[in-house]
Amino acid sequence: ENVDIFEKIGVGDSKKFSDKKIIEMYEQLKDYEYYYVSIVMPVEYSDLQKETGNVAILLARQHSKVIEMGLGDLKSKNIECNTVVIDQFSNSKSRILNELGKMGQGADIDQHHKGESDIAVAAASVLARGVFLKEMEKMSKAYGFDFPKGATHVIGKGNEFVKKYGMSELKNVAKISFKTTKAIKI
Repeated sequence: ENVDIFEKIGVGDSKKFSDKKIIEMYEQLKDYEYYYVSIVMPVEYSDLQKETGNVAILLARQHSKVIEMGLGDLKSKNIECNTVVIDQFSNSKSRILNELGKMGQGADIDQHHKGESDIAVAAASVLARGVFLKEMEKMSKAYGFDFPKGATHVIGKGNEFVKKYGMSELKNVAKISFKTTKAIKI
């Protein structure tokens, strides 16, 4: 339905765009009525990681949560949605199917690798990255600290953060289950 809008904006695989371009596209897409996001902050991520013991299960639960949210909203507006298309993030297609609630189980879940080849998945990817960048910006402002957005240079920045705020605060800004985070020292 919105393919023309997505194409006009230039939506594509979010991994191929700079942060600046992602934010530009995000600003145009964020007012789209039908998108749903689940934000998992680092401390919550660590708790979920401990609970599930598996990143793929954690991702499946979060995808399922958003699918249920979206299908529920669409149903409340009498909009029929029979198919959900997602980027396959696990070798096991059943991983997400096992986590779906009642509404999700009633939909056809179309999952495939390189899901961004579908423009709706690409738009969702751009929106998700945009939300991530905005949340990182909020966190940076809250701490007065320039957080890295990936695995590069995290140990040095982590050491700098711990020196300024203490080790106990690290769990609020970093995924502490990661090997690189464990390398951070006071």
